[in-house]
Formats: sequence, C-alpha cells, structure tokens
Amino acid sequence: MTSWRDRILSEFLPDAHSWVIMTDLDRLFDDTELQKNLTTRGYKLIFYDGDSIALRHDYETSHRLKAAGMGTILIVRDDATTARRLPYDLLSVATLLSFGLSDLFPYLNDPIIAQCLGLDLTHIDIIFAPAQALAPQMLGATATKDFLLRSIFFLDAHLIQNDIDLLRSILQLHHRGLLLPSILLDRFIEILKTKPQLAKWDLKTIIIDRPAFLNWFQAQWQLFAQEKVRELRSAESYKTKSPALPLDNPDLRFHIEELFRVGLLQPISAQNLSIRVNELKGQWLGRGIAIDPETDRQLDLQTAITEIEACLLKFDTQPPSHQDWFALTPIWAKAIVHWHATKDRCRSLSERELGWQSRWNTLQQQLDSTFQSWLQTNYDGLYNYPVGDSPVMLHHIPKFLARRRSTNPIALIVLDGMAFDQWLVLRDVLAEQMGAAFSPTGRATLAMLPTLTSISRQAIFAGKLPSSFADSLNTTAKEAKHWETFWCNSDSSLFRENIAYLNIVGDLADLEKVRLVLSHPRQKVLGLVVDKIDNIMHGMTLGTAGMHAQVNQWAQQGFMKSLLELLRDRNYDIYLTADHGNLAATGIGQPSERAFADVRGERVRIYSNTTLREATQARFPTAIGWTPKILPADSIPLFAPDRTAFVRSGEQLVCHGGISIEEVIVPFISIK
Repeated sequence: MTSWRDRILSEFLPDAHSWVIMTDLDRLFDDTELQKNLTTRGYKLIFYDGDSIALRHDYETSHRLKAAGMGTILIVRDDATTARRLPYDLLSVATLLSFGLSDLFPYLNDPIIAQCLGLDLTHIDIIFAPAQALAPQMLGATATKDFLLRSIFFLDAHLIQNDIDLLRSILQLHHRGLLLPSILLDRFIEILKTKPQLAKWDLKTIIIDRPAFLNWFQAQWQLFAQEKVRELRSAESYKTKSPALPLDNPDLRFHIEELFRVGLLQPISAQNLSIRVNELKGQWLGRGIAIDPETDRQLDLQTAITEIEACLLKFDTQPPSHQDWFALTPIWAKAIVHWHATKDRCRSLSERELGWQSRWNTLQQQLDSTFQSWLQTNYDGLYNYPVGDSPVMLHHIPKFLARRRSTNPIALIVLDGMAFDQWLVLRDVLAEQMGAAFSPTGRATLAMLPTLTSISRQAIFAGKLPSSFADSLNTTAKEAKHWETFWCNSDSSLFRENIAYLNIVGDLADLEKVRLVLSHPRQKVLGLVVDKIDNIMHGMTLGTAGMHAQVNQWAQQGFMKSLLELLRDRNYDIYLTADHGNLAATGIGQPSERAFADVRGERVRIYSNTTLREATQARFPTAIGWTPKILPADSIPLFAPDRTAFVRSGEQLVCHGGISIEEVIVPFISIK
C-alpha cells in the first residue's frame, strides 16, 4: 500500500455501494486526490452541513444515480453521533463506514496524532510510509512526538549540540514556513533545555515567532557583514572574540541564501558598508550584500525566471498541488516587478545574447496555460479543504480568523483589486517607512471565480461560497450584514456592537473615519475595505508598469503606514488580503449580447443558461466556457482567453474577472 488513500479506496470498488454514510471526523475526505479517485470509481460525494432539506434532496437524487450505475457517499464531519441522528429511512438502507487518523496510523499514539495532523493533510502524505515501517512496534506519546518532529519538520533535538546545529534547524523551519503544533514545540524545547550550551537562546520565541526571529537574524547579518568588511581591510586577524555569529559556516550557507532569495531577509547596501564591488570578489556574502540596485534587480530577475522554468518543467511530470502554486506565485510576482522595472535595459543590453523578450513571452504563455489547465481540473475540489494554518480560499478567511481570535481585537484589511506583484511594491515601501515595526508574514490564497468584486469580496465577508448568496451576487451592498452575521453566529461572546465594517477609498482623510470606529469601547472585530488600488486599476492605461508606479506613489503618501500604526497602537491582530488581482489585457472585441448577459465584464461574461453562453462562444471560439461549482446554478460564465478582454479589438487596459494566476492567487498576510 503506497498511499494512505489506498486504504480508504479499498472500501470503494466500482459498484460496491449505492448509498454510503461516512463518518469523517478527521476530514480525510477533504483531500482533492481522494475525491478525484472516488469520482473516477463512480461515486458522488456530498458533504452534510446540517441542512435536512438539502439532505432529503440528495438522498432522492441518489436513487437516480444508482439507476445510472453510480453511488453516493454522504460525508458527516461534525461529531461521532451525527450520523446516528440522521433519519431512519436513510440509515436503514445505508452502508455505514468511518475512517480516521487512527485507522491510518495504528502504530502511533492516537491523541498525539489527532492534535498534530488534524490541520494539514499534506503531513499525512509525508509520514504514511515511515509510519507503516514501524510495524509491529507501538509508539507511546513521547516516541510519537519525536517521530513526528523528525518525519515532518526534520527536527531532532537529540542531535543538536551547538549554536550552528540549532541555527540550521531553525533556519530550515522558517524557510519552509512551517508552524510547530504546541505539543511538539514543548517536546522540542524540553530536550534542548537539557543542554547547558544552548541556555542563552530564547528558544520559544525564535521557533514560533517567525517575524521576531527574522528581525533578530537580520541584525545578526548586519554584524556579520560589518565584521567581514573589517577583516578584508585588516592585515591581521582579530584577537578579540567577535560578537557576530559565524554565518558563513557551510552548514548555514544554503539556508541563508534561500531566505535572501525569497525576500525573508533583506540585503545590506554595499554603500552603507563603505565597500567596493572589487573587494567582494572571492568572498562568501551570498545575496546578503546589495551591490548595485539595477544589477541586483537583473540578477534577481534572471534567477526568478530560471526557477519558474524549472518548476513548470517539474509540473509536467509531477502534477502540482495548490501549495505548489502558492509557493510559485510570490516568485512570479517578484519576476513581474523586476521585469517591468528592467525590461527596457534588458533589451538594450542583452537582447541579442539572452533573448529576454522572447524568453519572457514564452514563460508567460507556459505559465498561463499550465495554471489555467490546473485550475479547471482542481479548483472545484478545494472549497471544502480544511482551513488549517492558512486559508486555501478567500471564503475560509473568517473561519480562520475565528479560530485564531485571542483577547486582542482583530482587523481584516481587504485591499480591493490588489495583485500579488502590487503587494510586493506596497510591502517594500512599508518596510522602508516602518522598519522593524513592520513584520509581514503569510501565504497565498485563491480568490472566488469569476474574480469579480461582488463575488469574491462578498465571499470574504460572508465566509460562504457564492452559491450561498445568489440573491446578492452582483452587489456588495450586503457585505456589512454578512460580516456581522458570520461573527455573531460563530462566537457567542460577540454581539452586533462588537463588530464593525467600513469601506473607504484609502486617502489620508479617511483615517479619521477609521479612528472613529476604533474609538468605540466595545469594538473587537473590524472588516475594512480599501478601494484605492481598484480605483487606480480601472483608470489605468499604462499597463502593469503603470500600476506599480501608482501603487508606489500611493504607498509613499503614508495612508497604509498610518492605518497600520493606528491598529497596532490599539493592539489589533492585523490581517491583510485582496479580493482578486488584475492583469494587463488586450481587447479581442466586444460581444453584442445586449440584455442577454447578466454580467458584462471585461474578462468575463455571465449568463443565465448555457444556450446564451454558447451563442457568444460561437463568435469567440477561444473563450473558455467553464462553470465552477461554487456558483449558483443560473450563473454560467464565459472567460476571455489568455491575456485578452471583451473590449474593443486592440484596446489596452488593466482589468480583472478572469482565471489568470495574477487574478486568482492573492496574498493573505499577517502583520505584526
């Protein structure tokens, strides 16, 4: 048995069952690969959410599926008694099954496994094979913790003997963006505290507080670089012991270079160190010294392009997961920023040698094709994905925040229309303005489709799929009500007076509106929409480079800096996201549907039935007729292909609504 999914699939041979009630307390059936395998075997999956009317409809539908040779699996995930409380006529004809982590890992301690694996299905893939190799040995609680630390996080506290060993382990952990479950963190620290040579370290902080660790390490890099400069200019080695850690240790170099490469650490200017380029020849300072902004930018661009090309090549043989796309998106966004800042120079300096423009165009086309193909195959399987330590889709965000809510108030800032590359522009300005006080961490998440404000932003504040608010699909007027309803229903300690929603442009004058809301003594949860970037986009005629310039100019005015400081001074836990991104597109002509299209967007048209969509698609045969399952039944979209738009042929604009990576994958950031 090579995969944990095989254990479950062995119970679901084709034609084996017509009606199954599956108790899935550990949410194993949220796995998209398992869902695809079950669908291929002729089973339809239904996730029970407590709606008895919908359940009855699903049960009646199962009879028609049975006649067509298909089976139905009802997934119950609330608690162990829910399945037994279902109507008797449904239970009496059902095959009752249950699967959990204890079935997959019989040789590991059940309570430890439940606490450590319940939030991330990818961890199950990692440890399944080594866990099977334990048979017949049964591990106790402590041994299970050590096994999980080694297998998932590559941490073995028993092998850490000095500062270099510890730093290597922590650098690796933060580079991978992993968060240790508290029960494993306590075990890891328990072992390290038995070693006197590590007594000086604030272990808990550097392990669990990524921003604090990165700020500390940035300062350590400054000390190290300054020491190296002094050594280069001194004929004699220093006799006094240096305060700097030996960061050029071979065991650390790779991990340090990776943190600089992905932007978690920032290079120090060679000018600030008063060092010349020729003095650095033959020295290992990695990416940690910024020699010349333009040269560094071109090198970063070339590195990013090479890395993206390698990822796409790997995707040809190893189908990517959403985590793979989330990891690739910041690299692509960084490449976009560098490309539009350097492309003219790249053309003039090395077009003949490197073919920059053709290489960029080819990469963009490959990325678009690969991502859109993946999206159409996998998107529908992700809306039920467990929230875990980061939301996979935008409608997961409120649930994620509700789980993370502490005694501090929460603020969710939605920057309407901000693409990932524009976040990088904004982030860099905020880092300059705020210094160490600005510590953003986070990942990516998927927008709702189509990537329209009324659909995707409304899903954020409702915490629900668009199919749940069909009556307001084309308006944002109910966002405040959605936000209030979600929090009142999810947390009995919250009342209407504790919850606020505010929509502002993002000008300095709007800060007074925010202050007024924050001044309410019972304010605990704030949802804040900032429209500025979306407003910039809809008036933009200068493409992506123009967007970067305008976002930079807006950021320099200080609104975002002042907003974050306002929230920070009042001890808010701050989260930031976007409802969708955007891209520069070229018109391919405007459909003349008149009243036939319910939504006439630049990148998407939405119709009430497939017949109307097909009529337009006949005129635009390369357009993409695909209906994600998250939409109401009478919302049938037609997406503009590639980087085009349903506007006058040849017209250049920046827009959204489509299914490009820039529109669909947006940042989800925690700011400390």
